[in-house]
Amino acid sequence: MTTFIQPILGFLILILTCYFFSANRKNINWINVLKCFGLFFFLAIIMTHVSFIERTIIYISLAVDALQAATREGTKFVFGYIGGGNTPFDIPEHRKDNNFIIAFQAFPIIIVVGAITMLLFYWRIIPTLVRAISPFFEKSMGIGGALGIVSTAKIFFGHLETGLFVKPYLRSFSQLELLILMTLGFSTTSVVVMPIYSSLVIKYLPNAMPIFIMTNIVTIPLVIGLCKILEPCEQHTAGTLKTPYDFTGSFDAINRGTRDGLSIFINIVAMLIVVAALITICNKLLSLIPLTQTLSLQYLLGYLFQPIVWLMGIPWHETHQAGQLMATKTVLNEIFAYMDFAKIGGSLSPKTQIILASALSSFANFASIGVIISGFSAICPEKKQLISKIGVQAFLIGVIATCASGGLLGILLGTP
Repeated sequence: MTTFIQPILGFLILILTCYFFSANRKNINWINVLKCFGLFFFLAIIMTHVSFIERTIIYISLAVDALQAATREGTKFVFGYIGGGNTPFDIPEHRKDNNFIIAFQAFPIIIVVGAITMLLFYWRIIPTLVRAISPFFEKSMGIGGALGIVSTAKIFFGHLETGLFVKPYLRSFSQLELLILMTLGFSTTSVVVMPIYSSLVIKYLPNAMPIFIMTNIVTIPLVIGLCKILEPCEQHTAGTLKTPYDFTGSFDAINRGTRDGLSIFINIVAMLIVVAALITICNKLLSLIPLTQTLSLQYLLGYLFQPIVWLMGIPWHETHQAGQLMATKTVLNEIFAYMDFAKIGGSLSPKTQIILASALSSFANFASIGVIISGFSAICPEKKQLISKIGVQAFLIGVIATCASGGLLGILLGTP
């Protein structure tokens, strides 16, 4: 029974917290809010218990896994053994686990997926999907057409790409719509980086891809519902899909996608280097404090996360490790957290592994605050002040929303 009580209690506390900090409690449209929460639970249930939907998600994940395997052949060809090929020398058995070089074996999938995504965009496959699905989000959650496009595109794309889809409408966005747009950026991830997550946790969760896809989808209505409590507003911006791309042909689309993917690849690698260095400096300074326990940002924030991860449904005796992983994800980013997950995952129960795999899969980290605020400010300079004002709020909602999604999927997937 405790298995169900913890996440339900956590969900109720989340709603009450948003209600407490609401900008205008009297104007909350509870009908639309409840529609969003109902869709949150409905999508989670059908994706985990309706065989057709389950199989579809599994097929999608298998396609991504096949894409990852194909990319590995490319990295072997270009980088040789540091890209995953056979080494020209013998590696001692106890060092074989250290043979995985993340920059050359995991990250190149970003470039390949970027190229394929742009090709699918040129072939009108992705725009067709967006146009087909967005009316469902509009009608089921009481949002405008522009946000319907954003909500659908967010299933596939990262935070800034979704903003480009509705760039002509951003200047008309209300504070609620901007809050939703930015919070979705923090609380979800992109199909481009999902294979990286999968490669890092494959030892304990060989079928992790469906979890990442499900989390991305169910978090969307949850975020919209929470934002509607915090910033009640009935102004909806209508809109139709405006493509931000103009390709001359298939090869031009592949070339553009490859360049975009390479840019993301370089930015992620550079960001990992810089963030790791900055956090190390902070931790070195904290370690100068004369205490019996060596302090670090992750260590301190990990204790704050312990009650949160317990409310996600994780047993208390596992909350210390789980809290540290969530802290690492928040202070550094999700890739660092999944790397640590790969080291300690064997000591966690299967249900906890599922909850954490889901809860870690978002861009809600300190570095992303600057990325999202500066990115959307560049896309829509007219709203720069408002974007800066609500950036931290969107980040905090994004952190908690992914935790709530992880707790729900933990119930549906991790309970015998």
